[in-house]
Amino acid sequence: MEKIVKPGMFNEYQKIAFYHGENMVRIDNFESGNIEIPEGWEKAISGYTYEANSFRAPKGIVFDSENFQVRNARKLNLAKNDLFTIKEYDNVDREGKRVLYIPAEIEPAGEVKQCESKFGYYLYKKTKVNCPIKVTVWLREVVSKEKADECFKQWNGKRYEEKPGVAHEVKHRQSFDGTQDDYIIVHYIDIIVPWFYLLTFDKVVYSEYYELTDKLAGKMNEVLGGKSLSHYDIDKLLEHFDITEKTEA
Repeated sequence: MEKIVKPGMFNEYQKIAFYHGENMVRIDNFESGNIEIPEGWEKAISGYTYEANSFRAPKGIVFDSENFQVRNARKLNLAKNDLFTIKEYDNVDREGKRVLYIPAEIEPAGEVKQCESKFGYYLYKKTKVNCPIKVTVWLREVVSKEKADECFKQWNGKRYEEKPGVAHEVKHRQSFDGTQDDYIIVHYIDIIVPWFYLLTFDKVVYSEYYELTDKLAGKMNEVLGGKSLSHYDIDKLLEHFDITEKTEA
């Protein structure tokens, strides 16, 4: 049997650390935004006809339950290269948290931009982690109204759990131009991939436009006294006004 381990505040382990020698990456929240799975995962799925697909929800790290033996450690020691847990103090939350250390090959895989806008973007470090992970993928299949009605009736209008790790749901979708109604079935399928990418936040990279609007906001706040204009406010004003700073004579 498989054992799934997922970090989280109310889970058995609040954090997970993957280490290889002295190299290490940590994670305390398995959200789809900080996990990427390798291309070609569609090969693990057969028997479905779909027009689109997407990766949605990480379930957790996969272990063989019979071989899942965790050593309780009193102090950090990576030399043993084994699976162990230790309680560490979290300076942010100011409390002790249970951390699971997993030996796994990890290697840098570049950087990723997220939340990019005119003001800049968030930069994340991308790390390949050679450790199996279970995720849920979504397959979207366009069907006729007759088939949608049939499934809706058969499933009592609810999400149908065919078996553990496989579920289906009928949905109604209107096209963007409002001229065509689509009936779709969304298939939720759990799969296991042998490795994944972990994205860890590195820094915020600001654009020249942000620097300009932020500087203007700061100077206007000095003039107005007690005001708290932000670069967002200046951005809105620049849509309607030309703003320049007078030079002192």
